[in-house]
Amino acid sequence: MIKLLLTTFAKKNNRNAVSFQHIALPMMDRLYRTAFLMTRDARTAEEVVFRTYATAYEQFHRLKHDTKVDLWMFRLLISTLSENSNKEAPEPTREFLVDPCFEAVRRLPEEYRDVVVLSDVSDLNHSEISDLLGCSIGDVQARLLIGRRLLAQSLGTFTEHLADIFDT
Repeated sequence: MIKLLLTTFAKKNNRNAVSFQHIALPMMDRLYRTAFLMTRDARTAEEVVFRTYATAYEQFHRLKHDTKVDLWMFRLLISTLSENSNKEAPEPTREFLVDPCFEAVRRLPEEYRDVVVLSDVSDLNHSEISDLLGCSIGDVQARLLIGRRLLAQSLGTFTEHLADIFDT
């Protein structure tokens, strides 16, 4: 699906399409990683990123010069994810079952997972996350602290389990 998106934009030769490709497409990996960790499914993440880029391209001509494009793209991604959240959550894909870090992130309650992913994976600051999620900076900081502690506990349990396996 992402290849289709890139092909579609590559065929357009107008000024908007060229500007959009130059500004928005380099963010695709960050947006995909964020969508993947939030949806817990590769296909769903691709679909969400595709719809995010389609919406962004349609609205690109309205963007003001002083707009932070990365924050705008993440707003669109969060909006698309919330539209998608009405659907039933998919079973985790193999990627999650193999990697204990992904599994630990997947098991976080959504309110903590979203903040941890946006901060630690997508590199957004507390203010940007606050704007995206519509909560206070204090809420973001508290959720991040709790989310990281829950991750540490989960990964600590995993490493203890590995130690038990290798000690026997």
